[in-house]
Amino acid sequence: MYHTGASVDPLWSIIVTDAGLTVSQFPFQAFGLGALFILFLMAATSHDFWLANLTAPVWKSLHMAVYPAYLFLIIHVVFGILQSETSPFLAVSAGVGFIVVVGSHLYAGYRQAGMDRESSSASSLDGMVEACRVDEIPEDGAKGVIIAGERVAIVKYEGKISALSGVCQHQNGPLAEGKFVHGCLTCPWHGYQYKCEDGTSPEPFKEKIPTFSVKVSDGVVYVDPNPHPAGTAVEPALIT
Repeated sequence: MYHTGASVDPLWSIIVTDAGLTVSQFPFQAFGLGALFILFLMAATSHDFWLANLTAPVWKSLHMAVYPAYLFLIIHVVFGILQSETSPFLAVSAGVGFIVVVGSHLYAGYRQAGMDRESSSASSLDGMVEACRVDEIPEDGAKGVIIAGERVAIVKYEGKISALSGVCQHQNGPLAEGKFVHGCLTCPWHGYQYKCEDGTSPEPFKEKIPTFSVKVSDGVVYVDPNPHPAGTAVEPALIT
């Protein structure tokens, strides 16, 4: 609205207006335009059609742009308000919100990086490596471990133990943080499900993930570091 009466194109006017370094000249509108472009691109590719055709890693990388978009929006709002708002309350509120959101994401990333650096114990059983103790796995839940560089979800359910890939085929979600629901390990992100015995999704869905052979001895779970092909049926280990 403020740029339609300019002597230049309104879109170009948004980009070049207020291009100084002071608060009154800071180009906050250009940052808002950048955030709008990123969010539009994310919305346009949010359908599973794009996820399937771009592949999950590429799609995920694209949608990680939500972080710079969030930063652009904070800059746009804070400096836009400071043009006329004399009270520091809104600016401080936006700053606190920014710190909380960024801090929580950095902390989550730090925790996940620590989990990814963990390795299984050096002890073994019939070529399988020690992964964890049975009592470390929540009932009707899973524990995530790293075995041979791969994320593995070890599931405890109905007196049995199974081991599946810890990465959901939908958007690389953390399956080890999911629950055992209706006979399947359920991804906490979007509810995709996988049967613990063979890593396949219930009908009519077609997704499937690799499975791992597993044994339980003296309360310790041992997992074969070599995964079976996705959808391979594996006998669960009984908890004795």
